[in-house]
Amino acid sequence: MMQASTTREWKLPTHLHSPPCRNRAAGLALAFLLVIPLHACNDGSGTTDSTGIDTGFTDDNGDNGDDKVTTDHCGGISGSETWAVVDSPHLLTCDVLLTGSLVLEPGIELYMEPGTHLQVDGGTLQALGTNAAPILVESNSASPTDGDFGTLSSNNGTISLANVTIRHGGAEGAILELTGGTASLEQLHLSNGTEIGLQTTGTEFSLLDGVNVAYVDIPLEISFNAAQELRNPDFSEVQYEEIRISESTLSTEITLSQQPYPFTLDSLSVSGEGSLKLAEGARLRISEDLVVQDGAIVIWGGDDNPAQLLAADGTEPVLEIQAEASAATFRYADFQGVGIECASDLLFFIDSSISDTPGTALNLTGAVKYGNPEFLTGNVFSAQGPGLVVGIEDLPAVGDNDYSATSFDGVVCAGGTLSTDMELSELPSEQVLVEGDITVDGATLTMGGGTLRFSWGTSLVVRDGAMLASGVSFLQQDDIPGTWYGITLGTGAAGSVLDGCEVAHAGMTDGSAEGADITLGSSAVVMNSVIRDSGAWGVVVLEGADPVLLNNSFSGNSLGDEYRY
Repeated sequence: MMQASTTREWKLPTHLHSPPCRNRAAGLALAFLLVIPLHACNDGSGTTDSTGIDTGFTDDNGDNGDDKVTTDHCGGISGSETWAVVDSPHLLTCDVLLTGSLVLEPGIELYMEPGTHLQVDGGTLQALGTNAAPILVESNSASPTDGDFGTLSSNNGTISLANVTIRHGGAEGAILELTGGTASLEQLHLSNGTEIGLQTTGTEFSLLDGVNVAYVDIPLEISFNAAQELRNPDFSEVQYEEIRISESTLSTEITLSQQPYPFTLDSLSVSGEGSLKLAEGARLRISEDLVVQDGAIVIWGGDDNPAQLLAADGTEPVLEIQAEASAATFRYADFQGVGIECASDLLFFIDSSISDTPGTALNLTGAVKYGNPEFLTGNVFSAQGPGLVVGIEDLPAVGDNDYSATSFDGVVCAGGTLSTDMELSELPSEQVLVEGDITVDGATLTMGGGTLRFSWGTSLVVRDGAMLASGVSFLQQDDIPGTWYGITLGTGAAGSVLDGCEVAHAGMTDGSAEGADITLGSSAVVMNSVIRDSGAWGVVVLEGADPVLLNNSFSGNSLGDEYRY
């Protein structure tokens, strides 16, 4: 390294002065000054400065070194150097580029001229202080300001820091900036920067424990792998008490654990071998959509300590789980302000809550496909829109949930086409609102008990196959006659049977056919049923059809009970 070996009088800012580490007579101290330069001592007690951090540095005269001469450094280091505590304090008079190896001994004081940088470029920096002999990196300005000197940075280097305090750095953004390479950080104190305390991109951490950040805007801006290793962070007097994750894509398996501060990110795409897991008590805050393409997402908290996915203030993000996602598992998960849209069959959603969503809380249209109702139960939904939206083929998977704080106190069925046999022995205990047409084509739909309420202009059509319904009520959402198209059992629905059912409020017509609660085009059977309050006919029998109508009750049908072509 190019080094200026000259010494000069040391001037430390008065606000960092410390009491003496041992008492000496003033005359004796002056005598020593006339003979040899004094070096900093540390008795382990230290002093607390305006940042609230114990510096641990006092000299023989108790003034933290303003009577000292310095060991000056400037230029590049390509070999191996050790900066000794006996030569402390050390001073960077210009930028230092480290391509070799540098060791800072415990107890060293390193001061930086304003604007200077210490950059590790593929080299190795080791600064391992101890509780009794911490390391200080500080500005050499007479009156340091936030971001007074530059950044301590590493580009694909090897960094090991322990019991190190870095103050008044970060003139260009971060106090400590790591890109690539490897790092071990323990008991690191960063304060008085301009924007960011610690910033990492693609660095592999063997240890990231006890990072203390104060007097910056953003304490940490780190990558997923760093977030996974983070332990015991401590932020005080920062603008945003959060752990920011800088990445927007995830293709590896990452688990975020409980921290005293939430993780935050903007948008995120999980794909390939990517897997995002939130453990018990973990909190992740997002401002844009989180998309799981063909990867996995697992949010699994504890009964009394749920894992949380939160919307950033003023945002309305959506968790989108696409059909190719390999897993979507949620238990004791708490979603606040985040709606979920899931098209994957691989869903496990129990004992969780979704609150404060501006639209639908959980949309599972086409996702569950005859799943076990135990896989979608015990949840609480709170939303301005519906709590749960499913397709017709997903109704068997709906267990017992709480929809009382939503726009519809029950399950919303988006309709759809059923082409595979489905048995629904009993509809969900909550109300079911059908908001889209239901078509049975090449399948048998079996239903027993419960109520389906149809929204304006919807219909249930068995085109090819059969519907076997016993004790089911088919009603309009608001009990208004003539506001839905009713049930049509077409020419291919000969095996259909409605027994002990109730059909009401249909009879809407588009002018191409007579409206009715039930339209029959085959030899289907309707018996022991109540057919009422149609806006047109109770039953319409199409030309050529030969249905069985047995022991039915008709009332309140506007045009009459039965019409035959």
